[in-house]
Amino acid sequence: MINEFIIRKFVKNHEEIKNRKVIKSYGYLCGAAGIISNAVLSLIKIIIGININSIAVIADAVNNISDIGSSVVAIIGFGVSDKPADEKHPFGHARAEYLSALIIAVMVLLVGFKFLTTSFDRIRNPEEIASNTVTLVILLLSISIKIWQANFYTSVGEKIKSSTLKAAAADSRSDVLTTGVVVFSIFSSGLVPFPIDGYVGLLVSVFIIYNGWKIVTDAIDPLIGTAPDKDLVEKVIERVESFEGIRGSHDLIIHSYGGGRNIATIHAEVSDRMNIVEAHEIIDRAEREISEELHIDLIIHMDPINYDDIEVKELYHGTKYIISEIDSELDIHDFRIVPEKNGAVIFDLVVPLTYTDRQIEETKKHIREKLTLNFNRSNIKITVDKSNINV
Repeated sequence: MINEFIIRKFVKNHEEIKNRKVIKSYGYLCGAAGIISNAVLSLIKIIIGININSIAVIADAVNNISDIGSSVVAIIGFGVSDKPADEKHPFGHARAEYLSALIIAVMVLLVGFKFLTTSFDRIRNPEEIASNTVTLVILLLSISIKIWQANFYTSVGEKIKSSTLKAAAADSRSDVLTTGVVVFSIFSSGLVPFPIDGYVGLLVSVFIIYNGWKIVTDAIDPLIGTAPDKDLVEKVIERVESFEGIRGSHDLIIHSYGGGRNIATIHAEVSDRMNIVEAHEIIDRAEREISEELHIDLIIHMDPINYDDIEVKELYHGTKYIISEIDSELDIHDFRIVPEKNGAVIFDLVVPLTYTDRQIEETKKHIREKLTLNFNRSNIKITVDKSNINV
């Protein structure tokens, strides 16, 4: 309830989550919320940590200070990612958001390693911790604020597909756990015969480092390139093949440029007997409508296929049967017979991404042998496509 109130209050046109300006407003709102709440928390915890002489509380406070820096980086990242395309960056700057998430991760890791060494020092040189009810209440309030932060960042991050806000949410959840452990250490320090404060500080540091490393991997994955969203893949294929005149599709490739911007290419199969102008009009309309509907930039390549020739049909279905006996995950497309090339049988063989070069060569050899044996075909040209999309 409170999250929706804040969003409606500070984000204009908050329902237009595909609009880059609205996405930036969401990012700025979350960044500002993080700066304000973490500034209050860090100040309170530093005061408490100094008063009760707890390295664990001070470590937790400095972790909140690093969260302020993370919020600043997030705001900068959203600002840069909203910059329009230019000559050097023809697809925009949306991937800058991944870099901001990576910077947040580095900051978190530095804080974690710093207090790892500080906690070791406290274990070697323990000091008495003073505690009171006010300290407990304030730290529990801190946990409540961090729970709200995590929920707010998660909600907005899922809504606008933001890796930066998802990283911030993970960081806040980690803070909930670490502050809880700190509370435990303070109020159990007088019950154990060893310097629990230092050990808990050590545990907090490890959690911070773990969380930082997780954010690193989450930020690097989209920069390297990950598989496209399965739901988007299914929708693109379904919509392309829904247009009258398009008989099939293959070779779908989706590139993500961050900030919800996707550029996709796909091959659409049409009858080779269709009028070329009519076919072009169908492809052009499909590109426009699907791009607008799914908020992607779609480019469709037209493949003319002979669907009516009896000889082609017989060979096509025969080849499909042969590959089904080898592996149910195999598929073929662009199947044709070219009389001008001595009746060459030409097609693309789609194999799973996990296939080794040896498996590919053995599969091609087996298909050629079967086609020669069953259909007396020897001029066979097979192009291999490795599928990285599972639908």
